[in-house]
Amino acid sequence: MNANNPILTALGRASGERPDAMAVVDGEGIRTWHGLAREVDALAEQLARLGAGRVVLLVDQCAAALALLLAAARAGVDALPVPALYGETAARQLLEPHGFQRLLAARRGRLVELATRAAVADPPGAEPAVCLLTSGSAGVPKCARHTWRTLAAAVRHRPRYAGRRWLVGYPLAHFAGLQVLCQCLLNRGVLILPRDFGPEAALEALERHGAEYLNATPTYLRRILLAGTPAGLRLRHITLGGEIVDQQFLDAVAARLPGVRVTHTYASTEAGAVLSVRDHRAGFDAALVDGERLKVADGELVVRRSEGAMLGYAGQPLTDSWVATGDLVEILDGRVVFLGRRDEVINVGGAKVYPGRVEAVIREVDGVVDARVTGHRSSIVGQLVKALVWIEEGCDRKAVQEAVRRRCTDQLADYMVPRLFELTEGPRVTPSQKILCSQKILCSQKILCS
Repeated sequence: MNANNPILTALGRASGERPDAMAVVDGEGIRTWHGLAREVDALAEQLARLGAGRVVLLVDQCAAALALLLAAARAGVDALPVPALYGETAARQLLEPHGFQRLLAARRGRLVELATRAAVADPPGAEPAVCLLTSGSAGVPKCARHTWRTLAAAVRHRPRYAGRRWLVGYPLAHFAGLQVLCQCLLNRGVLILPRDFGPEAALEALERHGAEYLNATPTYLRRILLAGTPAGLRLRHITLGGEIVDQQFLDAVAARLPGVRVTHTYASTEAGAVLSVRDHRAGFDAALVDGERLKVADGELVVRRSEGAMLGYAGQPLTDSWVATGDLVEILDGRVVFLGRRDEVINVGGAKVYPGRVEAVIREVDGVVDARVTGHRSSIVGQLVKALVWIEEGCDRKAVQEAVRRRCTDQLADYMVPRLFELTEGPRVTPSQKILCSQKILCSQKILCS
């Protein structure tokens, strides 16, 4: 069983060849490779004694939770990791609809059983599954079945990465967080987990632990840059994902962090890693839309599943090699530019408004840190454009709002100009570190919405 697991194989080699080298740094201290391997083995033994075949894991941003994830694989257990940010109550709700038997967490090196139920498990696969919830944008979230082999498929193996330090700005239980985890373990790097998702914690970790690589959403990076720049910065590469990356932001990062390379990636839980862009330009080269790996159908990006794609939904094998992403795009000057999600298009009296276009204009206004645009129901025209604008601390709200209105009026068609505004000095973000588009706290899974 472990022979098929590249992560467990890499952990075994690293603990044998580099036992005292750092593997993980979190808010509580340092785990060496030997220490991490011992913790994985101990938790795997406890899991085996429980006899559960399918478990939900409540995953904190810490080394103990990482060990629990790997222990599930060691014990041959199918696991559905859920960020602890969602809360225990929300995690309990996932047991019955997805056929899992127990809700578990790891605390001080021991398993803690938080909930249990009788469940009829799906027939076991050849390898223990890592099940990840989809976004649920088209309805109830589905359970996408991965293995550590599929999660690790996109990782580049480079000897020079040994000992390099990655700071992860995603929850470990999300697809993007697991990708960074695989990158570190397979290349014997050091995984840095800030004590929380606040920008101050990220700045402290960047400085204290000398992170060289940062993987995060644009929203998370914006928050860090607004909070300051750490002294003695060793950062050499930033990888952005999860949100649209516009040219203005790429230019701002280059000006603020000269010499730091920036890559933005396109990936999804279902399709796996699709492409990476390293030329410091928004969007990607239209030549990649070749009908073999990528195509555009009715304005929507459709991608062929990669070797790192899911193996299917729980109880549902794959029937098509192509995935309709739900992301709308257009081709301009040889570049494929993202417009936003199909389900986020705003209908104003029959005219379509793509939120990304309006957001890009709003971000050009002095005093604006970030913006999200959404539709607000109207009995007259169907929807009105509403802008949630995150402004710099101390700015005059009325002045910024008027400046935003003027800029939008000058550069956008009348139906695209926001009629409703909500200005705030503090960001409200989802557990996946994306900025919110309304007062409601939206999680990545609708079943977990508060």
